[in-house]
Amino acid sequence: MHPLLTFCISALEWFALLTFPFVFIGYRYRQYVKKIIVLSVIMSIISLLLHYTNLHLTIVIALQMILIFLIAKPLFKMSSLETLLLTGMGYGFYTFVHIIGIELFLLMLSNSYSEIVLTTHAYLLQLTSFFIVIMLSVIISLGNYHLIELYRHLKLNEINKKGKIIIYLNSFLTYFFICLASFVMIAENLRYRYAFILLSIVVLFMIISIYLILHHQFQKKRLVEAKKFYFDQEEQVSVYIENIQKELLSSYKVMQKLYENNSFELSKEYFEQHLLPKSKRHKNFAIDPKIRSKDEILYAFLINKRKLANLLGVSISTSIDLKYHIPVTLQHIQFLSNIVDDLLFSLYESTHYDEKHIHLKIHSSQDQIVYNITSNLIFENNKKQGKIYDAITGFKKSKAVIESTFNPVKLSISCEKLL
Repeated sequence: MHPLLTFCISALEWFALLTFPFVFIGYRYRQYVKKIIVLSVIMSIISLLLHYTNLHLTIVIALQMILIFLIAKPLFKMSSLETLLLTGMGYGFYTFVHIIGIELFLLMLSNSYSEIVLTTHAYLLQLTSFFIVIMLSVIISLGNYHLIELYRHLKLNEINKKGKIIIYLNSFLTYFFICLASFVMIAENLRYRYAFILLSIVVLFMIISIYLILHHQFQKKRLVEAKKFYFDQEEQVSVYIENIQKELLSSYKVMQKLYENNSFELSKEYFEQHLLPKSKRHKNFAIDPKIRSKDEILYAFLINKRKLANLLGVSISTSIDLKYHIPVTLQHIQFLSNIVDDLLFSLYESTHYDEKHIHLKIHSSQDQIVYNITSNLIFENNKKQGKIYDAITGFKKSKAVIESTFNPVKLSISCEKLL
């Protein structure tokens, strides 16, 4: 076999092996593709050098698994947990596809494993495995069948100790599967060959199932948190309605006392200062129903802010483009909510504005989502302990790029998309 051809096909195999987990879990593939190519070339060279030694195949595979982990971790700048999950899943799934291909070739050609490996059939087998894995990756990408919630928890380091233990155990189960599959591949006259193949399939099914279960648990957790956020927002509206009603009742009682004491001039003065509307009533923005189908949490957030704006007599408008949208993280919505709330209440409490206005613009591109918030409010320095500054700090901690001025308020918050 020609060494250059062997190297090229080996590089393609490593490329497919690494592509599958990145796509399946939901990483932004374009961001990593160059590094995946570099790692594929490195691992292909290492594999060729190892195969030229007299080491047993199982030892070669063990060394490959160790080396790909040690190289991938600094190259992709990931945590040990992420690296272990990606390399284990990629190697395990590719091995599974390869062993199924070998069995099909053995049935069709009636050759032994060693005969297939030592002939040009080996190239055909490798290329078949490569195309199957790449096609599955394309289908997953086009159909958006990603484990997004698992990815988000990995990137944001929100997995608890129990979840991390499960992922570590599942990764070691993956390595057990690889060893089992390798044993089946090299065994010439294995008595219970198909029983071992069936066991390999069961083990792989367990591995994938565990990741799917984790993904669905994280989805459920996000849904619970989203519902709690929505109810908290609704409770907030109710509290402010109650406070306004108390304020009006208190003012009414004061006027009643003044009137009973025949203090007409004082009554008139009090009325002008306290009971005249502080701002005009506005018919605020209509919400496009399509937003709900794309992002329910964002939809709930917009409904709540419209209610608050109507209640507090503030004009609020929106400009929303969700062409390249994936659901906003709950943390980002909470930060946005704090910013808009602070502006709404500051405008409500201010008496020297003829117009009280907030404009919220949300633009989603392929790589990032940008929140632009503008208002005619001049935010004073003595209010720097407000929610708005805490929210900006929170956005900065999540690596958002922020441009801000407060005279008047103008915020631009650019967040990189997770997917």
